Amino acid sequence: MPACRQRVEYLRLGVSERTHGGANSVGEVGQHCRIGRVGLGQRTGGPGKVANLARVDHHHRQRRSSESRLRKAEIGVRVANPSRVRAFAKACGYEAKTDPRDAQVLSRYGQVFPESDTPETEPEREELQDLLRRRRQLVEQRAQEVNRLDKGASVGVAESTKRHIAWLEAEIAQLEKEYQEVLQGSARLTQRAALYRTVPGVGTLTAATLVAFLPELGRWDSKALTSLVGLAPWSRDSGRKRGQRSIRGGRGVVRKALYLCACSVIQVEGELRLFYQNLRQRGKPGNVALVAVMRKLLLQLNALARRGSPWVPSAV
Repeated sequence: MPACRQRVEYLRLGVSERTHGGANSVGEVGQHCRIGRVGLGQRTGGPGKVANLARVDHHHRQRRSSESRLRKAEIGVRVANPSRVRAFAKACGYEAKTDPRDAQVLSRYGQVFPESDTPETEPEREELQDLLRRRRQLVEQRAQEVNRLDKGASVGVAESTKRHIAWLEAEIAQLEKEYQEVLQGSARLTQRAALYRTVPGVGTLTAATLVAFLPELGRWDSKALTSLVGLAPWSRDSGRKRGQRSIRGGRGVVRKALYLCACSVIQVEGELRLFYQNLRQRGKPGNVALVAVMRKLLLQLNALARRGSPWVPSAV
């Protein structure tokens, strides 16, 4: 490993359960090295002896510990989207998937798509994300169990399902209490959540979701933000063909929260309801008009977060 440290200037990491695969900046075969988790990010020499930049795959349970150790060693971290990295690997002709290959692909991906360092997430925000993810998992399980009750199960199975539903509801209530305590424990997160709740249709859960999963609110421009959330209409054109625009990708958890807000806000009198009705009168399909409401709601939240002042209804 010491010899590998001397040659690596930029390190891309493929994180696995017990080891971290590293590849140097050129990503050549034979330059791969395997790093024990205990020694990850520890400096053993002077400048130039270890990596000063690392790229880590996003979807892995060991990613957070890897990021923390790298940052403690003053190594910049860039978190890569795994689906894009995998698509890049296939475009390069790499069908096989192994730890050494993954590290080499990450290295080449970093050269082709240079990005800024991924900002470090605050501990309170990470805890809030974990609690909201767990709540969402239990809500999905509860929906599955409720659907099973409607399928005419036997008496014993039905009673077991009801007991499970009762347990899930108690756990969901406990998680809701816990994530609100996390919010209240941070003055900055509490202030931001309260700011979002001034917007019609945005409740406690949606505000917490925005705080946890969309810290870019107020800092990014409208086009970049709508693309990040997955509300930008993508074209499908070829030659004379003009395909139907559609949305895809982005942060699904935020998009789902905005969808529920949009469904709620168009039911009451207000600016967004009028905006939705005007689109429908112009012949827009219901789902297209609803996505437009979601996009408008997101931009209002972005402007509100940038100003730092509560929502004020526009004069009609």
